[in-house]
Amino acid sequence: MDFPDRQSCPICGEPVPLAITTCPFCKGSLRVDVALASPMEDERIRYQLARAIASLGPPAPDFVAAQRALQDPRPVLARGISRLAAQRFVEALADFGLAGIVERGGTLAPQGPFGARRLALMAVVAVVAGGGIFLFTLRRGSSPAPAASPQSPSPVSTARSLPWPNNSSPLSVKDLRELAAPAVVEVRSGDHRGIGFFVARDLVLTTTQATQGSPLEVSGGKQGTLKAQVTAQDGRLGLAVLRVAGAIDEPLRLGDATALHPGERILFSRLEPGGPVLREARLGTTGRQLGGVAYLALDGEVQPFDTGAPVLDEHGYVMGVVFFRAEAADQPFLLPINYAYEETRLLERPVPAPNLKKWRTLLAEIEAAEKLRVEQPSLAQPSEAAPPPEPSPSPSPSTR
Repeated sequence: MDFPDRQSCPICGEPVPLAITTCPFCKGSLRVDVALASPMEDERIRYQLARAIASLGPPAPDFVAAQRALQDPRPVLARGISRLAAQRFVEALADFGLAGIVERGGTLAPQGPFGARRLALMAVVAVVAGGGIFLFTLRRGSSPAPAASPQSPSPVSTARSLPWPNNSSPLSVKDLRELAAPAVVEVRSGDHRGIGFFVARDLVLTTTQATQGSPLEVSGGKQGTLKAQVTAQDGRLGLAVLRVAGAIDEPLRLGDATALHPGERILFSRLEPGGPVLREARLGTTGRQLGGVAYLALDGEVQPFDTGAPVLDEHGYVMGVVFFRAEAADQPFLLPINYAYEETRLLERPVPAPNLKKWRTLLAEIEAAEKLRVEQPSLAQPSEAAPPPEPSPSPSPSTR
């Protein structure tokens, strides 16, 4: 959304730039406060949002202080910022289904007992929002993209990754099916067929194998068959990102594969003549490193033609992509979705950001288990191969 450069001063009525905080004519304050229109009642949403705020580092509050701030009946997220920063902030909140209220500075309810810690949060929101790079605006592409090397494509801005509103409990299969069905598509390129899924309203993540011919088309979603083009790909992972002109489909939200644990129920989407359907599977107990890439095992009726399908947890987050490897032809694997944003520049990291330390630990454990398998095959029993870390007390998003 484009904002006007100037608006009338609420005190003297003179047109003044939105980015300033003091009227040059009457010297009155133009600072505003931003609050949520309703409290954050869902504990899981507060948890994930607090993680995102804490991840900014000083002077933002730590996780506990941020979570407490969001428990207020009328959460005030920013105080004393410019009107331009407030408008951008409110638009960013709206992207996540959150309604923001902008009031003249100092008119919102006073701070609670955690005022000192919350003031730090408000300061960082004001500073970052004013610079046009507030955390939630990553998806909208308002922040400058990092410079990319010729070998590394720029990361593709993806779907928002806050938890599904008012859904801290696992979703029913029916609800998961309704979420996944519009986002899962068939990718066609010449004689090649594959599965892909929307990670943003006009972006599809699929396998490179499905993009080897022409013309390249995506079939499914709300618009039927649309033309597509490859915007980024990684040959080592076998993943590609397609831009689908004219698509307005609701994307799936990216999660964090380190939140899974062995035996957990997961679901993958299979393309059938009548459209996408969800099939149940379980996360296996063994991890494998094949071609330098770490995979998690899948237990269930997963077939080679399911390659490229999204694997969802019970909260509707994409935890990975179905893959089969020639080195283990009979074994289906889950390629962790973390690879798409931690080890490559295919996609941007979800917000809130997943735990990078847990991801590094998972990779190291699977690498060690694979080394044991190769050097001492008699000792590499399935139970010794590295499973993903146990989940934290509250489900991880992605963010995720």
